[in-house]
Amino acid sequence: MTDTERLIADLAASLESVRPLRQPMLRALFWLMAEAALFLAVALVHGFRPDLSTQFDNPHFVAEWSAALLTALVTGIATFHVSIPGRESWWVAISVAAIAIWLLSLMSDVVAELRALGPDEIVMRTSWTCVEFLAVVGLLTIVGTMFLVRTGSVTNPVATVMLTGISVTTLASWDLELFHKLDTATELLVWHLSTITAVLAVTRAGGPRLLMHMATMGPGRRIPPN
Repeated sequence: MTDTERLIADLAASLESVRPLRQPMLRALFWLMAEAALFLAVALVHGFRPDLSTQFDNPHFVAEWSAALLTALVTGIATFHVSIPGRESWWVAISVAAIAIWLLSLMSDVVAELRALGPDEIVMRTSWTCVEFLAVVGLLTIVGTMFLVRTGSVTNPVATVMLTGISVTTLASWDLELFHKLDTATELLVWHLSTITAVLAVTRAGGPRLLMHMATMGPGRRIPPN
């Protein structure tokens, strides 16, 4: 046996088995269904807000609530795409568009409220329930989701963790509106958006490094789908 043949044999003997990843769209749909089921279970435990049925007659509520769900769906699917090396970057652009729609729906609610009531009638109250739910549940779910998309540490660590954070927190915000009532749209904008921003800042600060660590964990190695 020549040195070259021996080298090839040694390299082949030391190779680890690899398994292909499932298609990102399929993984994203399974993840989104699991997340939605989890958050709906939380809402059932807390009990739906008493005025929920009447809120669905409010076009402003329906538009904002639907926009939050749309943002969670789009950014969730995008997360699983950008975590695969070589995937199309236009998923990030689609996510930005979805986020913009959600923010515009929040702002339109505030503008409509200010026109109807006037700034003097808007009373801001502390809402620690929003902060605790979005921060604690959001961060824990983000960490769990990052483990599923840990292949993104190779090429797109920042995009992967940020899209993960946005998807989870907007889904949590969508869920929170089912069982926690805020008096004004301004309160919703301030408390939800400020807490989500803080959670995303923490995710951006430590997420990429944690994602790289997670890439070394799990059973065996995975290769991206074609």
